[in-house]
Amino acid sequence: MRAERNDHRIAQAQAIADLNDTFRAGLPITSENPLRFSPGLLRLLEGLPAFDFFQQRAELIQLVTDHDCSGLSADEAKRDFGLFQWRGRQCCWKIEYFSADLAERSRNPADPAMTMRVLTIMLFSEF
Repeated sequence: MRAERNDHRIAQAQAIADLNDTFRAGLPITSENPLRFSPGLLRLLEGLPAFDFFQQRAELIQLVTDHDCSGLSADEAKRDFGLFQWRGRQCCWKIEYFSADLAERSRNPADPAMTMRVLTIMLFSEF
């Protein structure tokens, strides 16, 4: 019984990890895949000319998209968090799981029909 529960937990973690990888690979974000920038990152981008703002935003998204989570097994992580350097600053990203209407946390992040993933990119000091 215990082994079955462990196998189920590992299978569910792997399903979540695979969905997270697909989600990150699908960036840039559409309304189906919300993306948020933390207040600290937005302050750093504030006041930039439009081209520079969008270029730096694209750099951040590319760093998240390219983040290598391959060294982690699903049992160790659901691949919903990563650390990276951006322009000399320690940053991170985090995927959170909400109900499809974003009203509450998802009860089953392994079920894409009932889960909306939201990715936040932030300064590590804001985590």
